[in-house]
Parts: sequence; C-alpha cells; structure tokens
Amino acid sequence: MAAPQLESDHPGLAVLAEVAKVLADGPPVEEGLSGVVVALRRGLALRRCRLWLRSANGTRYVPISSPGDEAVLPEFAPPVAQWVAAGPHQEPTPGGTLLRLPLVHDATPLGCFEVVIPEGRHERMARDVLVVVAQMLAPVLAATELSQDLASEVALRTRELEAQRNFAARIIDSLPLGLYVIDRGYQIRAWNRKRETGTQGVSREDALGRGVFEVLDRQPRELLQREFDRVFASGEIQQVEMESAATGEARHYRITKIPMRLDDDEISHVITIGEDVTAWRQAQQRLTQTEKLAALGQLAAGVMHEINNPLATILACSEALELRLADLPPGERKSTSRSSTPRCSAAGASWMACSTSRGPRPDTNAPSTSTR
Repeated sequence: MAAPQLESDHPGLAVLAEVAKVLADGPPVEEGLSGVVVALRRGLALRRCRLWLRSANGTRYVPISSPGDEAVLPEFAPPVAQWVAAGPHQEPTPGGTLLRLPLVHDATPLGCFEVVIPEGRHERMARDVLVVVAQMLAPVLAATELSQDLASEVALRTRELEAQRNFAARIIDSLPLGLYVIDRGYQIRAWNRKRETGTQGVSREDALGRGVFEVLDRQPRELLQREFDRVFASGEIQQVEMESAATGEARHYRITKIPMRLDDDEISHVITIGEDVTAWRQAQQRLTQTEKLAALGQLAAGVMHEINNPLATILACSEALELRLADLPPGERKSTSRSSTPRCSAAGASWMACSTSRGPRPDTNAPSTSTR
C-alpha cells in the first residue's frame, strides 16, 4: 500500500516527512541517524549539522555528521556533556545562528544536536523543525537503547544458561557409570557418554528421541517395561543386581531406576543408572573368605589351648618319673613318653599356623628324636 503524500509545499513539512521516512525504514542505528542528519542539512540548508550521540558505555559522545560538513578537529574535544546539562542554547555566529538542542528522555541524556542555521527568512522555521525532530528522536533513541540493553541481557542469560547446561552435561558424561532418561512415552531424552562405550554401546545421536525398547533390544521388553511402570506408579527408587557375560567374562552390574518430576506433581521421567560393581563384588568375596579364615584360626587356637593344658600335665609327670627312675639300677630302667609330648604340641601349633596362613599342611608323621 502506497504511503499518503503531502499536499502542502511547506519546506518544513517536507523535511519532517523525510526524517519520519528515514526513521520508519529501520531502527535509528548509526546508518539511520546519518540519514536523519543528511535530510536535515539538505532540507534546511544548514551550514553545520552534527548529532552528538552518547556511546554505549555512557563515557563520551560520538559525532554523526553528513558528507561535506565541517570536520571535527582531532585534538578538540567538545564539552558535549556540559551542553546537554545546560539545556537548549542559541547564540549568533557570523552568517547565521548556532543552535544546540539536547536530546533527553525521562531525565536521561541521549545526545545533542549542534547546528548552524544560515540567516534568512526561513531561519525561524528551521529552528522549529529542529526542535520537533529533537522531540521525535529522543524517545526513539531511548527505546532503541532499551531494546539493545534487553537484547544484551537476553544474550547474556542465554550464554549463562548454555554454559550451565554444558556444565551439567559434562558432569553427567564424566560419571563412571551409564545413565539414560526416558519419559512417559518410553522415549529416550538423555544418554550419557558412558552408554556409548563397550560392546553394547550405542551413540548418543542414535539413541536420543528413539524408544528405549528399540535401542535396548537385547533386554526382554516385558520385563523392562514392567520395571519402568513400577517406578512411574510407586514413585520409589528400584534397584536390582544382575550378572552378564556379554563381554566374555562375568561382570556384575547394579541397575538403579530413579523417579524424576519436572513440575513437582506427577512423575514425568525415569532416570536409569547402570554401575559396574564387579570389583566391589570380588572385594566382598575376598573379605568373606578372610572372615572365614579368621574364624577358623580362632577355632584352632581354642583347640590348641584345650590340648596344651593336659599335655603340660603329662610332661610334668614324665619329668617326675624320670627323676625317680634315675635312682634305680640300669637294668630296671624303662623309657618314658616325655619326648612325644613336645611332638604333639608342635604338631598342634603347625596345624593352627596352616589354618591362619593358608599354607601347605605340615607333615605330622615326620620322625622325631625319641629316646625309646
């Protein structure tokens, strides 16, 4: 649809219409503002037309001018902040009038027009047009700054959320256990890197979005679905242990299914964690064997204690008999069993050492130095 055209030939209205068209074509970024400055300088025949625009960090003002305008000396820094604080200013200058119009919106300084209006009958009209343009441009610049701030804030929040998401994903991928998450439609929504390794590993790209029964096709569908349904229905953690020889050796796994709620209402997902507990199982078996050997050693020590007591009595009696036999003639002396008593005690000690050290059983029938 064509835009309506002006019927009046008033030069001020024509300039305002051109400025409005430039602002309507796009946001007042530097290119659009340059178009506004060009329209004002050409339409009002200004000798100088500069728009001092506040920088993004608010520390300085940047000039926007049109081609052919007076150049700003590099070593000269105009006190634009003071101009804005002082308010509108007008003073005569050779061949015209210097006019400064601050651009302020809600007490926030945004910039300043600095123009030189040539002398003539259109001088007052040019001033009025510049005042109207300044009033039009101030809220537009404020809205643009606000939208840029919002866009920057959204971009910052987006980067932070993405960084947090990547951090959480790195944590999950670094866990030394397999993890995946399904929804109520049994579709896989998360699949960590540990699930990609091994002979039964499936890549994340091939797993996400697919049905869990399709991906884990080696497991019985009915049993797997029954486990998921039990977690969805009860809201309780389910844990089972299983043994698998898929890798060629017996491995033990602990499978834990954890309910997950997104809206603190009903259970929406189930987290499944698979942990290889083979080393823990082997350590548990070694611990059990050690406990059995310790109990056997305690039993052997008790038996030896019960055996050593009568053996000590027998040894004492044998020594007493030998003392009495020493007074008899040599033809009437007989040998005693004193040498067998230490042999029995040594055999018992060897049996107890065998039960605690798991070493080879000693030979109790080895010959002894008997005096018989």
